[in-house]
Amino acid sequence: TSFARRLEKFSLRGTPHVKLRNKIKRAREAGIVACEVGRDIASDERIFGRIREVSEAWLRGKEKKELDFMIGELGGPHDTERRTFVVIDAADRLIGFITYVPVWGRHPGYLHDLTRRLPDAPPGAMELCNLFAIERFVREGGSVLFIGEHTDVFGTGTHINEAAIFLNGLVPAKLGDAYRAYLLNNQLAQAADVLR
Repeated sequence: TSFARRLEKFSLRGTPHVKLRNKIKRAREAGIVACEVGRDIASDERIFGRIREVSEAWLRGKEKKELDFMIGELGGPHDTERRTFVVIDAADRLIGFITYVPVWGRHPGYLHDLTRRLPDAPPGAMELCNLFAIERFVREGGSVLFIGEHTDVFGTGTHINEAAIFLNGLVPAKLGDAYRAYLLNNQLAQAADVLR
């Protein structure tokens, strides 16, 4: 089943999220901090070099080559649409990142686009990164988070269909034809059901 998550009711309260809250707490206690590139830290070649290093380490750990047409993009210092959130450990190492792209239309929000982390990133680091981003989106008035079908950012075991952003035919041309074709291969009807 595919769905999108409405952000106005987002909460990590309650028994179902105990493990997730504990992982985030341990990450914070270990000195890990989350921040947004271009807002909390500079958006420059140095930071994107560090992001590329994390991506390359992640790919080496998976023993796979990058399939650019199948996934999101890292972006760069001058990418004003893509939002990149990073986690940095107590030794000032960038240990992971998540990118989001905007979704416009009747259900505006963000698409959880790309997640990468160092193989030795501690548990809770990426959950902290995602929580930081979601809390910022909620404060800014973003109403829906669309999550890739292989992503479980809420710790529920449920995976969400990326194609939800096509509900209103609203994918900016600058995202690229290959990326849009990838999204179109998903099942639109399932995503539409969620937002009814």
